[in-house]
Amino acid sequence: MANWLKEELAQSEEILKNSIKLASSEINTTIEKVGRELSEQRRFTKDDLKELVDYAMTSLDEVIDRRVSKARKEITLLILVSFAVVMAGIVVAWIIFRAKE
Repeated sequence: MANWLKEELAQSEEILKNSIKLASSEINTTIEKVGRELSEQRRFTKDDLKELVDYAMTSLDEVIDRRVSKARKEITLLILVSFAVVMAGIVVAWIIFRAKE
């Protein structure tokens, strides 16, 4: 596999990891905010908090699914481009070989 393809895949992996970290950080911030509000408002019930956490997890799932889908498309494109480059190289080599005959 070409080095540039490996680098692109590693970069895509790093972007995905950073996106997941960012989403997790945002959820933690929201949970901390909810915790502060709970301290201020004692009328929040356990069920309310459970519903809020379920909503946050659903949102995180959607964000991760979108980003994984995008990463898959980008990786597929990189593979197709690298295949096209290899095929073009083979065609050029064949043309040069035939020209020397």
